[in-house]
Amino acid sequence: MPYEKDSNKIENIFAKLGEVKSILVVQPHYDDNDIFAGGFLSLLADKGVNIIYLTVTDDKVGVIDQTLTDLEMEKKLRKEQKNAAKLMGNRIKHEWLNFPDAGDYDYFEVRKSIIEKIRKYKPQVLMTCDPWLRNEAHHDHLITGKAVAEAAILYPLRRLKTKKSIDHSYKDYELKWVVFYATDKPNSYVDVSAVFEQKKEIIKKYQMQFTDKSQKYLLSFLEAQANKLGNKLGMEKAEVFKVLSPIQLHGWTDN
Repeated sequence: MPYEKDSNKIENIFAKLGEVKSILVVQPHYDDNDIFAGGFLSLLADKGVNIIYLTVTDDKVGVIDQTLTDLEMEKKLRKEQKNAAKLMGNRIKHEWLNFPDAGDYDYFEVRKSIIEKIRKYKPQVLMTCDPWLRNEAHHDHLITGKAVAEAAILYPLRRLKTKKSIDHSYKDYELKWVVFYATDKPNSYVDVSAVFEQKKEIIKKYQMQFTDKSQKYLLSFLEAQANKLGNKLGMEKAEVFKVLSPIQLHGWTDN
C-alpha cells in the first residue's frame, strides 16, 4: 500500500515544502492545474501565496463547438479561466504560451519559454504534470512535464538565452522544489477535505471541452480518487504529488 500515512515514502506536502511564498504552475492545457491539483492550489490561494498559471497550448483542438472562430475560442477559454480564478479569490495570475494544442511544436522553444518565466518570476516552487506517468500518451503532457523538469536545472545557466530584457535583469536565486501532479509515484500528500467542494465548483467553470455527461464523469472520478487516497492516508479526501528538489532531476541515483 504505497500511500500509507505512516510510511517513509509519503509525507505532508507542507512539511516537505515549508512555507510556500510563490509558485509557478505550468500546465499543458487551460484546466489541468485545477483538475489535478485544485485542492492544493486552493489551499495555497487561501494562504495568500503568489500563484502564476502558465498555460503551454492554445487549447483549441479540444473545443467542442465547431462553429467558433479562433478569436472566439480564445476569448471564451480565457473567460472560463478567469471565472475559475474568481472562486480562488482572484489570486491567480495567468500567462499563455499559445503553442498549438495537440500540434507540432518545438520542445526547445517550450523549454526556453519556461526558463524565461522562471527568471522573470523567481518562484520558490515549480509545479507541472508528471511526464513519467505510466501510460501517459498525450504529447502535450509529455513535452510540458519534461520541459519544466529540465528548465528547473538549466534556468541559472546564463548562456541559455531567453528574452533579452529578462536575461539582462536576472539575478541568481534558488528554486527549491519541483512538484509533479498526475503522478503514479507520489511522495507527498495534502488533505483537501475542506476545499474539495470548492475544487468541484472551480472545475465546473471549464465547459468548452466537456459535455454535461463527460464533466459529471470527471467530477465523479476525481471525488472517488480523492476519497480512496484519503482513506489510505487517514483523512476524508487527499491529493498526492511527487516533490523533488532540482538536484534530484539529473543523474540522481539515491533512492
